[in-house]
Amino acid sequence: MHPRVADAAAGYQDADDQLGQVRLLRAEPAEHAGHLRQPGGLRPLRGRWTRGARRVAVGNAVIAGRPIVAGSAEGDALVTREALSFWGGYDFHTGAIIDKHHPLAGVCAAGRVLAVPFTKGSSTTTAVLLEAVRAGTAPVAILTTGVDAFFALASIVAGVMYGKSFPVVALEPRDFDLLHTGDRLIIERSGSVRKKP
Repeated sequence: MHPRVADAAAGYQDADDQLGQVRLLRAEPAEHAGHLRQPGGLRPLRGRWTRGARRVAVGNAVIAGRPIVAGSAEGDALVTREALSFWGGYDFHTGAIIDKHHPLAGVCAAGRVLAVPFTKGSSTTTAVLLEAVRAGTAPVAILTTGVDAFFALASIVAGVMYGKSFPVVALEPRDFDLLHTGDRLIIERSGSVRKKP
């Protein structure tokens, strides 16, 4: 493990020096046991939602999320209901989605809030996102429907290595469905997602 990543991992539970993986702060028991994924993607957060989440009741303008990697950002939303493979599906040179079978093929995610329910693939997601952060072509934030260790690891390592991390926030599926491409979103450190009028 890179020494700077090891230093950053000190504040996170279960840093694994042999595999170079960092588990998430406040990981749930199922996450520790490795039960994050199910057929077709990540496990939704149903049933455990209120722990760590902050609900703000201001009509439909504010969505409560669970900050996986806390941070603040603002940008136009780029929303998909389908999983995305970053290896071969995201061009880190330009920030464009290049998977020609994906509904967002040809659209640039650089500088936007990318809302994707979960990833396809594995640790290559982390590698591609790290290169995008280094190149300045990464999304400013990522919203998902479950805890995604690959997004989180990319943000944590980018913060350590490049001084540029991005918020990763998990939303309940029903809240994720409220998002639309073009919405101007403000992500707060608490995990709240506000739609800017």
